[in-house]
Amino acid sequence: MTEFTMDRLRENLEALKMKNTLEILDNYLERAVAENLNIVDVLDHIFAEEAKSKRKRAYEKQIQMPGFPIKKTLDDFDFSF
Repeated sequence: MTEFTMDRLRENLEALKMKNTLEILDNYLERAVAENLNIVDVLDHIFAEEAKSKRKRAYEKQIQMPGFPIKKTLDDFDFSF
């Protein structure tokens, strides 16, 4: 893959706001070449990681929006009370 192609790929990922893919792309492509993975497996992994990252960011944003002073989960609850 040429440097021009990689630059264009990075620009397109930025335009699509695929932040997680930008972070993992280089390392994962190196691994895919070393392990001789097919393109479908590569795309599946990259898109799965991006979707997981977007869901996590959406969850965190939903927690922040109400403006709760402290983040609590059921794990933090004292059931012995």
